[in-house]
Amino acid sequence: MNNKKSAVKKNISSLQVLKTFKLLMTGNYNMHELVGLLNDNDMGLCFNTGAISKYINTCRYCGINIIKNNNKYIIAGLPFGVEFTDTDLDTLLTLQLASYQILSGKDMKIFKQFLGLLDKYTNRDIVKIDKSTTDLTRTVFEKAISDKRKIRIRFRTSPPIECIPIDLVLNNGKIFFNVYYNNKEKLISSSNVFYVEVLNDKFLPMNMDNTVIFKIKGELIKRYHLREHENIIEYNIPEFITIANRGEKKELLLTRLLKYDTLCEIISPKSYREEMKQIINDTLSNYGE
Repeated sequence: MNNKKSAVKKNISSLQVLKTFKLLMTGNYNMHELVGLLNDNDMGLCFNTGAISKYINTCRYCGINIIKNNNKYIIAGLPFGVEFTDTDLDTLLTLQLASYQILSGKDMKIFKQFLGLLDKYTNRDIVKIDKSTTDLTRTVFEKAISDKRKIRIRFRTSPPIECIPIDLVLNNGKIFFNVYYNNKEKLISSSNVFYVEVLNDKFLPMNMDNTVIFKIKGELIKRYHLREHENIIEYNIPEFITIANRGEKKELLLTRLLKYDTLCEIISPKSYREEMKQIINDTLSNYGE
């Protein structure tokens, strides 16, 4: 009798795991939303936060890549997903570009939901680049860096490239990919990118010159002279311009930028930004003494 009750309990738990997985396949939800949606059923099943966390971990144990981003649970990959070829992805890109011209309103929303489902059903680590996926893009890109895995960037109007991810720059809500390609660093605006795919190929740590992104503002825009190793990557005159500096020694660069006071702001990398803040705080503390 006890064995029968145990079997029933296991079957119910298995059903709850599958229902949790099924719901996550339809969209990205936070824990509060998951509790509400899963309890709104006609099967008499009861879900709470502790149980749902266990069900999500069970899915992960089975090889389903579920990540938490911006408090939402997202299925980022399946072990049994569809293996899309490069030709398949090119076809999807063609369809998306065509949809901008022929679809609108409700039809466009349905098409984007369809693309979202395809993202989940593929077993390739792919993230579609648009405004709604900024947080997910950051998570995937930073994980590729930490795992030392190469990425493939598929452009909207030109052939894809395989490259080494270095850093992700967020500036005024816009994403720039800092990558190493063809033996040199390259900054790529996300507005030109359709997909970013994380590859299985590993890369070895490299001695690459750092690229530092900083913003200059106000009156400094008119009197700032670009160095040989600098170029402007974003114009927003008269408010600011954004500059990429490649290869300048950190100590020299920080000393130079400190002279500009509040008219200059380092955007990336984070380590430079934090070090500049620390120098400013130490200087203020010395004056205080």
